[in-house]
Amino acid sequence: MDKTLKFHCDFGGGTAVTIKVDVGAYRRSQSQDIVQKVEWEGNSVEEIFPLYLEWMHTVNAEIAKAIDRKYMYIFNPRRIDEEIWMYYPDGYRERVKS
Repeated sequence: MDKTLKFHCDFGGGTAVTIKVDVGAYRRSQSQDIVQKVEWEGNSVEEIFPLYLEWMHTVNAEIAKAIDRKYMYIFNPRRIDEEIWMYYPDGYRERVKS
């Protein structure tokens, strides 16, 4: 499945996000890094983080399924509240570091 995945979430109040992942480019590059193109509308305020986190769990599970490999994602990189999660093609996820 070498297509571009597209995910969109409207958080209300004029805040929304769209994420695109080119699975074909990932496969062709033989890279371990997946590029997520992220476009925000409105302000990505802290208040929506719990909703964003839950939504991103579903996004990342779909990415792992599409590439048929485990996939690591870091929320809030380089911050004190950084969270590292691992996603698996079967839909399982686990927090590997907080």
